[in-house]
Amino acid sequence: MNKIGLIFHGPYSQSTNKLINNAIKAFNLKDIVYVTNDQISKFENFGKIKVISSSDPGELKWLGKKAINLLRHMENVKTGCIFLQDYKYLFKIRSDLKLNANDFINLKKSADKNINKLIKIRNLTTFIPFHDLDFLYGAPNKVMLKSCEIVLYELDNIFKIFLYNKYRPFKSVKLLFDSEMIIDLSLWLSIKKLSFDQVLTMNTLYDYKNYIKDKNLVYYFNLNKIRTFPKRLSPLNTWYLKAYLFNYLLPILLRKINNIIFNFQIGNLK
Repeated sequence: MNKIGLIFHGPYSQSTNKLINNAIKAFNLKDIVYVTNDQISKFENFGKIKVISSSDPGELKWLGKKAINLLRHMENVKTGCIFLQDYKYLFKIRSDLKLNANDFINLKKSADKNINKLIKIRNLTTFIPFHDLDFLYGAPNKVMLKSCEIVLYELDNIFKIFLYNKYRPFKSVKLLFDSEMIIDLSLWLSIKKLSFDQVLTMNTLYDYKNYIKDKNLVYYFNLNKIRTFPKRLSPLNTWYLKAYLFNYLLPILLRKINNIIFNFQIGNLK
């Protein structure tokens, strides 16, 4: 039997207790770790599982966007990977999701059948290169740990890939630096065992369509996102729908319109 572990991460919320109690119905206590930057002393009823904290690498800041906790996110996951280093396969799960016991049972079955693959959840933005959901995913321990190290220690190289590899998802500037893309790209680099030099010189990013269709590399787990997502991140939430429209669909549409106008103008010049 493969050793499969769970890493819960993030701030404590009202749903965290119930989430972890549901996990315990499918996994042994020793298979679970909760990594958080909250004060551990405040937790109640957490004697059942191990609760640990990680060092705080701070927030990531860049021009035109507010600071995000990408580095803290990946440091927590890395800490969980090291704590569960004897486990072959790991899932990382946000602490505010609402998975039930059956979800965890099915996750465990999926990992047993796909022990060498990434297990991911499809999102409304999956059609955009390297933009799968990062709330929950699974990977072999070494792959997950390596992806964390890429983000934490080689972030400049990731930016070089986006900026200098002639890579623009649908030519939309708004999509360049979303944290989901950075995490997804780090997982792809890790599972494919690619160096940054290979990516920069061979334009391997254009292989994205084959990547998401490669059944030897990625398995997509079916999860009811309306039921399991926190309310503010639900696909039916007004904020989510507006963000999807203005950050993804609108830039893609405008770019296509701009290309049509540009090609028409070039045609007239000829």
